[in-house]
Amino acid sequence: MTNQVPPRAYGFWTGTFVVTASMVGSGILLGPGHTLQATESPWALMILWTIGGAMALAGSWVVAELGASLPHAGGDYVFVRQAFGNAWAFVFGWSCLLFTFAGPIALISLMTVQYVAPVSFDTSSLWAYAFATGIILLFAALHGLGQRESAFVQNLTTIIKLAIFLAFAVAGFGWGEGHFSHFDDGLPIAQKGGWSTLAINLTYVLYAYSGWNGAAYLAGEIRDPQRTLPRSLVAGSLLVMGLYLLMNALYVFALPMETIRSASEKDINKVAWMAGEALFGGNVSRMLSVVFGIGMLATISALLFTGPRIAYMMARDGLLPATIAWISPRGQTPVFSTMLLGTVSLAILWSGTFNAILDFTAVGLTTLSALTVASIFPLRARENWPNKYRMPMYPLPPIIFLALTAFIVVLALQSGTEKEFLRWQDTIIPVNAVALGSILAMLLGFPLYAVYVLLAGKPSTVIDLAEAGPMSESSP
Repeated sequence: MTNQVPPRAYGFWTGTFVVTASMVGSGILLGPGHTLQATESPWALMILWTIGGAMALAGSWVVAELGASLPHAGGDYVFVRQAFGNAWAFVFGWSCLLFTFAGPIALISLMTVQYVAPVSFDTSSLWAYAFATGIILLFAALHGLGQRESAFVQNLTTIIKLAIFLAFAVAGFGWGEGHFSHFDDGLPIAQKGGWSTLAINLTYVLYAYSGWNGAAYLAGEIRDPQRTLPRSLVAGSLLVMGLYLLMNALYVFALPMETIRSASEKDINKVAWMAGEALFGGNVSRMLSVVFGIGMLATISALLFTGPRIAYMMARDGLLPATIAWISPRGQTPVFSTMLLGTVSLAILWSGTFNAILDFTAVGLTTLSALTVASIFPLRARENWPNKYRMPMYPLPPIIFLALTAFIVVLALQSGTEKEFLRWQDTIIPVNAVALGSILAMLLGFPLYAVYVLLAGKPSTVIDLAEAGPMSESSP
């Protein structure tokens, strides 16, 4: 076990930009097209993305209280460990590496290639995977250099990304060839596919909103976390919610429903490109496609920036080999945990197709978010819970978040095209095979934890909550 701890070097803007960049990625360029085609309802699209934004805001309030009271690197992993113990912490940390970070990193790197590559380029070829591999290796190396370099790379790429989306929206509504009558072209909200279709598409929406807790992973490296962390989490979530609703409205403004109905799977995966072509013509849309691809680099950067903090804290707790918690003396960054996340991302990248990775990741992310939010209840009930920040309207935010999440996951498990069938007494239950595989991959963490304890011994337990308040600039 190591006591090496990086200093508190990050402020409000880095925290806010990490939240923003973690959220604004492939989801807003991918999910709306699938939702429009699946529901054929522009208003269903807008309502689902509003619900997703409200859930992200509710979750950010919960995590703001958790992070302000437990300001340590590792974010959600620390909260789950404190609430439910080491076994659940191991399962959560293992699952986060897969679903919260490695899966999205693999997915977004492939999508970046899809947007940036020439039109004639086969984005399912080995060359596409090789380019995606290079992107992952590049940002893993950049974030291994040092805290100052990481903050610079993250802030710069996020500013560029926000400028790209805002410019696209302003130009599209101001000068594009679209029409607001497209909002009235579609079907009533739940007419096509019913509630199960809305649920599975809401998992894609929540995938796009994932990252609302991004700054919490840097809680151990943020200055004045009791004040800065809640502001960064809430500000980032509100900013992204506004941007997402603006972009979805632009897609509907640009694309009539008949275009959405007839679009191929390859085109619907690039709905932003389709909107750009409809608004400005083919030449401009091709340029926009490249620009959007470049903008997605900020999300890859954010995930490779924050994700290693989970493996770092797991190693400090004795749940992973202590070497993974090594901090570079020069750069003050967790180099080996960054290398670990990069390696797992590459393994997922080369293991499946784009859509399989998306479905596998989306349900797992939704479930993990619920476990994070649920940790507030046992922690709040403890007498020594630090009163550093109190979320508004408790317990409504976590209750609403968890109720909606349970509804989404249950319906998602029973929807989709890749179904298996389970028999319970005389009842046959259809189950989405990919979604079920996502849940089983999480549960695999329990036998892995048992094997690890058998080989390495039982790890040390949790932080004393009474000592989890303000820390010095260089203390854990």
